Amino acid sequence: MECNRVVSVTCGGRHTAIVTGIGDVYTWGWNSGGQLGHGHLNDQYAPSLVKTLGLMKVLEQRSFVQVAAGNDHTAALSEDGLVYAWGSGHDGQLGVGVVDCMSTPTLVLALSKIRIVSVSSGSGHTLCLSASGRMFAWGKAANGRLGIGDAPEVVAYPREITAIKGPVSSIACGFSHSLCLTDRRELYTWGKGQDGQLGHGTKADSTVPRRVEYFAARGLSVATMSGGYFHTAAVTDEGELYAWGYGEYGQLGHGGTESEFLPRKVDAMTGKLVCKVACGGMHTLILDTDGRVYSTGSGEYGQLGLELEEGLFKQTGADAVPNTQRKFLSRRQRLSMERRALRAAASQVFNELLLISNPPPYEAPPAPLSPPPTEAPPSPPRKSSPSPLLDEDVDPPSATSPPLPTSVTSPEVGSLSPAPLKSPDTALRSPRSPLTSLLRTSFLSPSRSPSFVPRLKPGHEKVTTPSLITSLHGHRVSLIACGYWHTIAVVDMEDNEDMLESAEPQKSLSLVAGNTRYTLATSKQDELEECWLQLLSSWDRKKAMALRQNGIPPRVRGRVWSAALGNNFGMTPAHWDVYEKYAKKEMATKSWNHQIDVDMPRTFPHLFWFADTGPFYQQVVGILTMFTHCRPDIGYVQGMSHLAGVLIMNMEPYDAFSAFVNLITGSHFLISFYKLEKGPMDMYYRLYDLVLEEKLPKLNVHFQRFGIRPDYFLLDWFLTLFTRTTMLPVSFRIWDHLMFDGTSFVLQTTLGILKFFQRQLLATQNEEECVHAVRCIAKAEPDEDEIMACILSVQMPPYVETVLSKLATQTKRL
Repeated sequence: MECNRVVSVTCGGRHTAIVTGIGDVYTWGWNSGGQLGHGHLNDQYAPSLVKTLGLMKVLEQRSFVQVAAGNDHTAALSEDGLVYAWGSGHDGQLGVGVVDCMSTPTLVLALSKIRIVSVSSGSGHTLCLSASGRMFAWGKAANGRLGIGDAPEVVAYPREITAIKGPVSSIACGFSHSLCLTDRRELYTWGKGQDGQLGHGTKADSTVPRRVEYFAARGLSVATMSGGYFHTAAVTDEGELYAWGYGEYGQLGHGGTESEFLPRKVDAMTGKLVCKVACGGMHTLILDTDGRVYSTGSGEYGQLGLELEEGLFKQTGADAVPNTQRKFLSRRQRLSMERRALRAAASQVFNELLLISNPPPYEAPPAPLSPPPTEAPPSPPRKSSPSPLLDEDVDPPSATSPPLPTSVTSPEVGSLSPAPLKSPDTALRSPRSPLTSLLRTSFLSPSRSPSFVPRLKPGHEKVTTPSLITSLHGHRVSLIACGYWHTIAVVDMEDNEDMLESAEPQKSLSLVAGNTRYTLATSKQDELEECWLQLLSSWDRKKAMALRQNGIPPRVRGRVWSAALGNNFGMTPAHWDVYEKYAKKEMATKSWNHQIDVDMPRTFPHLFWFADTGPFYQQVVGILTMFTHCRPDIGYVQGMSHLAGVLIMNMEPYDAFSAFVNLITGSHFLISFYKLEKGPMDMYYRLYDLVLEEKLPKLNVHFQRFGIRPDYFLLDWFLTLFTRTTMLPVSFRIWDHLMFDGTSFVLQTTLGILKFFQRQLLATQNEEECVHAVRCIAKAEPDEDEIMACILSVQMPPYVETVLSKLATQTKRL
C-alpha cells in the first residue's frame, strides 16, 4: 500500500523525517528548535505526523515528495514545487526572513513562483534546485557554504547561485559545505575546506562553487554524492566509490584513519556496483545494486549496524570478518531480531523502516543518588544550542576524545499523561501537553525498540573499511540516510526489483521558471492568522464572529473552535487524569466498545490516518473510550469517530477531548440524536419539515411525492455533523460557523446542501432513485466556495431560534 511505503528519508543532527507514498510527512527525535514541526518543543520518541502538512493535503490537495533535515531545522518539498521550512532559524536557514525558531511549517514565499524539484539542508544553511536547473541558497554564510561569494553572515532569503554556467541536476549539503552535480555529471563543491572535504587538494574554503578537477582530469562522471559533517563521498557512473575529507574515525573506508584532501577510490568496494552513499557525522553508509548495505567509520552508538564482536576487526575486504571468534546473540535473540526487521522495527505502518542504531539520549536524566553503572554513564546537561561537537567552528573530534554517553532515556510507556509543554510561541500553548502515550504508542515504544543491533564494546567503535551489515541479510534496501549518531535503511518488503533506484541521477525537468522577481511581502493568510492570534489572546466573541467571515487559517482553526465552544462542561486536567486511567485499562486489553473498532477503518478511509496502523488511531480510540466513561449515559454512538477525527486533525489530544465533550454535552440537539430519543428527534424533524417547505417548496413537494422521510438521510448527516456528507475542506468551513452558531446552523447547512443539489434531486423519477441521489451527495465534489456560498445564502426564518430554544428547554426537562 502507498501509505506504508517510504519514498524519502532524511536524518538531521538528532532528528529524523520521512515521506510516505501518499505524501504524508512524519518526524521524530530531538526538538530543541521546533525542527519536528509539531508546534511545540517536546522531543518525540516515535514517528509522528506533521499535522500542518497533513491538513494541506486534506484542504489543498497538496502532497509532499521530499524532506530534508538539517542540524536543527527541516525543509519539505511539495508535489507542486513549493518549499516549506521549520525549526531553528537563527542563521536564516528557514528562508522566510525570520531569524528565530518556527515550530510549524512555513512557506518559503520567495520561491513560491519558481518550481522547485529538490531541497537539501546542512547545519545552518539550505539549498534548493529549480526545474530549470537553477540553484538557490540561504542561511549561514560562514566559510562560503552558500556559494554566492562574499555575503553577510546571515542570508535570510533565498539567493541564486550564479557561478556555475549551465543547468544543475542534483544538490547536497554537508555540515558546513555544499555540493552539486551539473547535467554533464561534473561535481562542484564549496564551503568549508579545512579537513579536505571539498576535494580540491587544499584546506582552503571556497565561497563559490568550484569543480573537483580530480574527476574531470580522469574523465570520470559522477552519478551521485553525499556530504557528511567533515567528509564527502561520491559514486561514479561505473559504480565506483570515492571518499575524501576528515578520516580519523575510518569514515572514508580506506583502511586507515588519515584524512584525504583529494578524492580517493575506496578499494574495499572494488567488484561491487555502488548506487548510493550517505555520509553521517563520523560514519558512512553504502548501498550496492544488489540492495546490500555496508558501513564504515565510528560505531560508538551502534550506528554501523554491525554485530557484537569479542576481538578486533580484521580488515580483509569489504565483508570485514573478525580474526577472533564472534560473540553471536542467542538463537532466540537473533530470531527475535530478524522478526523485528521483517515486521518493521519502527512501526506497523512503516514496515520498511529499520533504525540501525540508538542515538545518544535526547534528555538528561535526573542526577543519580549513587554512581551510575559503568555501561550507561549519565548524560551531559542538555542545552538549547548545538553542542561543541556539532559546531562547525570547532575542530572535528579526535579519536581520543572522551566517549559520549550511550544510554537512551525514554518516557514512561503506558501513560496517557502528557509531559510538560515547551512551546516557542505563547500562542501555541495548551493546558496539557500533546505528548501523550496515545501519540507515543501509536508507532514505537521502548518495548519495541528499533535498536536491534547491540553497541560495540570499547575498542570496537571504529571500522576503517566498509563492512557488510549482516543483520539486513535477505532484505533488499532501497533508501539509506545518516545522522550524526544514527542511521536508517528503508527495505523493500514487496517486489525487490521495484523499489531500488538505479545509480542514474535524476535529470532536471524541461520546465523553465524564467526570471521571476521575489515576492517578499507577508501573505494575506499570514496577516489573517496574526489577527486571529491577537483576538485569541483577548477573546471577544462578537469580534470573532465578524472576523470569521474572512475565514479561519488552518494553523489556528483548532484554537478558535475551542474558544468558540467554551468549556461549559468544566473540563480540567484532573478530569483527563481520571478518565485516562479507565481508558488505559481498556486499551491495554483491547476491551473497549466493539463499535469503535468497527467504525475506525471507516473514518475518512482515504487518508489512512485512522486505521489501526494510522497515526491518529490510538489518539481517537483513546478519546472515544474516555468519553464513554465521562458520559456513560450516552456512550459511543456510530459517527462519533468522525467528530473525534476532525478535532484531532486540528488540535492536540487534550484539547480535542475537551472540545469533543463540550461539543456533545453542550448540544441538546446532538444528545437527543445520540441517545435516539424519539420524542425530541421527531420535534427536530418537524422543524426541518417546516423550514424545508418554506425555503425549498419544490423539493419538499418532490420528497412528499415519493414519501422521502427526513430520517432517510438526516440521521447520518446530524450524527457526523456533515463530515461524511461533504468533502473535508467543506466540512471544516461548515464547522467554522457551527462552533459559533450551534443547532440553527446545522439546519441552515442541511437546507444549503439540498438547495445546491436541488436540480439533480428534482430530476429523479422514483423513490429509490431519489433516496440513492440524496445519500450519494457525499460522493460529489462541488466547488468549495460555491457550496459554502449556497449554504450561507440561506436565511433562516426568525422563529427557528425561538423554537430551538424551547426544544432545548423541553429536552433538558426530559
